[in-house]
Amino acid sequence: MLKHPSFVVNQRMTLVLALAYGGHWDIVQATRRIAAKVRSGDLQPDDIDEAVLGRHLSLSGLPAPDLLIRTGGEQRVSNFLLWNLAYTEMVFQDWPLQASMLMVYFQDMPSLFYFRKA
Repeated sequence: MLKHPSFVVNQRMTLVLALAYGGHWDIVQATRRIAAKVRSGDLQPDDIDEAVLGRHLSLSGLPAPDLLIRTGGEQRVSNFLLWNLAYTEMVFQDWPLQASMLMVYFQDMPSLFYFRKA
C-alpha cells in the first residue's frame, strides 16, 4: 500500500481513451458549432472567448489532463488534445513503460496527484 499523502487525498482518477480523435478536427468542429450559433443569432461574435470555445470541444465535460504519458519513443503530441494539453505535465518514455520508473517520477513530482475539480 502506498503511503504518500497525495494518495490519501485523491480518491478518484479519470482515464480517458480518445480513439479515432484528432485535435485539429476537434477545434474545427467546435468552431463550426460556434459559427452556427452566431449565424442563428444565439451568440454574438464579441462574446466568443476561450471559455466559449472550450465548451464546444468534444471533451468539454472533462477536466484538463494533469498528466500525459506517451510511450514508444516519440516526443510530440501528434494532433492529440491540442487545446486540452496546454498546462499538462508530459512524460515521454520508450516502450515498455516500467511501473517502477513511473513511481519514481510520481514521488519526485507529488503535485501531479492534485486533480482539478471539474
